[in-house]
Amino acid sequence: MEGDAFEMEDHRNWNDASYKTYVRPLAKPWPFTIPAGETTAQRITLEVQGAAAVVAANQDAGPVTIRLGGEAGTLPAFGMSLRPDHLDATLEVIDRIEDLAPAFLVCPFDSRIADGFDGTERVGASTFPFDARIGPRGKVMGAYRRIAEATGIPLALEAVLACRDPEGRPSDSVPIMRADVEKVRAAAAEAGVDFAMIALSPSSDLKCTLPGSVFPACPALAEIYAAAREAFPGKPIIGGMFSYFTELNRKRPPVESLDAVMHTSCPIVHACDDRTVTENLEALPHIIRSVRAFAPGRPYRAGPAAIGARDNPYGAAATPNPDNGRHALAYMDPRQRGLLGAVWYMGYAAHMARDEVDAVALAAPVGEFGVIHARTGYRQPWFDDAGAAVYPAYHVLKALGAASGRPMIETASSDGTRVQSLAWRGEAGRVLLLANLTGDILRVTVEGGAPEAEVAVLDERSFLEATSQPDRFARRGERRSLHDLELRPYAVARIVAG
Repeated sequence: MEGDAFEMEDHRNWNDASYKTYVRPLAKPWPFTIPAGETTAQRITLEVQGAAAVVAANQDAGPVTIRLGGEAGTLPAFGMSLRPDHLDATLEVIDRIEDLAPAFLVCPFDSRIADGFDGTERVGASTFPFDARIGPRGKVMGAYRRIAEATGIPLALEAVLACRDPEGRPSDSVPIMRADVEKVRAAAAEAGVDFAMIALSPSSDLKCTLPGSVFPACPALAEIYAAAREAFPGKPIIGGMFSYFTELNRKRPPVESLDAVMHTSCPIVHACDDRTVTENLEALPHIIRSVRAFAPGRPYRAGPAAIGARDNPYGAAATPNPDNGRHALAYMDPRQRGLLGAVWYMGYAAHMARDEVDAVALAAPVGEFGVIHARTGYRQPWFDDAGAAVYPAYHVLKALGAASGRPMIETASSDGTRVQSLAWRGEAGRVLLLANLTGDILRVTVEGGAPEAEVAVLDERSFLEATSQPDRFARRGERRSLHDLELRPYAVARIVAG
């Protein structure tokens, strides 16, 4: 590499199993000027030696073996996230949410509502889009109260603080910040909604600050967390980033002021093909290890996570996707509604559980990150016309809801890049989930238990039943040998071993 200082970027920060190298380094001043007539030369030379081997992309790599062990700790609490722009639709499917039984529901809220923030930032700088139909603070909080009353599910508040002066500029004023916290507290009190835990973030932290750049004016995070404890006495205070690990790693919070640390995930930041989406799960153990290193001893809460990007910290907005394509940083990704979405959630949960993350929020009841079908402002081919009730991921989230806090059974995959596994001790015995992360048909053998068990498989052959008759599919299963299971592309198997 010649002609400049080449910098390498570790994409694991963004939950990607990749790297890139580029010039010029981010730490150098930018933008910069190249005078007219000046020539710059950069060159990369790559030499390859040795004989080339031709390997077919679909070459049979042999069967995958899953070995069951003994009990290995406790599974995380698996929750979901509500979406403020789909609260009316959420209330319409409240019975299905009760069936999913998430351990908690994340409730996004923005203190800027009714302060000149009219919802137009859905395609602007806000992590939290608000439909104009929802109205001011009271209606959002009131909907959260109604959902809690109907389901009995604990609520986790995720509130954005404006932290801006009267001219709209980022401010480090503690009185202004405390006024924003008071708006959140008052809105919750007026609506009569009680949150089990509190997470707060200044709005300036919704966007990235590149290395070498100066962070926008903002009150010290310790001051924000202290104000949260005063406003919500006795509630656990969660801190970190409402965006990705990248931003958390660049601006690490004072963990001694927190009861837990958090960040979200998105697998389509840099690339968006199917293989990349599932391959990016391989970055999760590295992220988890890093968080444990700078937040030792603190509970760790991951998510809300989905394939789609609920925000774009690196640009004006998440990518529009009216044609249901595959686009990086798209707010709506069509794989949320497909088999690949189901296996991605299963693989994400398996990694988080194996590395002892305390709580994991996945998906939403309805909408762009939903698992229950509801008509929206964008096209959902087939689902809108077929009378389908749920997406395949619904069945994974329902299984995880039942698994929350259960004793985890150790599993080991001979090839975790192709098949991920998660097991626990349920009321009826050992339950094992398997996910084929590939577009190939795989053969799987399960060792360490009975030679056969009740097996239900979610794949293209059971897709219609699983999406149109979810209650029936939940009871679906037949006795099968565990020594040569077939997992079709992007299939999920639920095995109850007794």
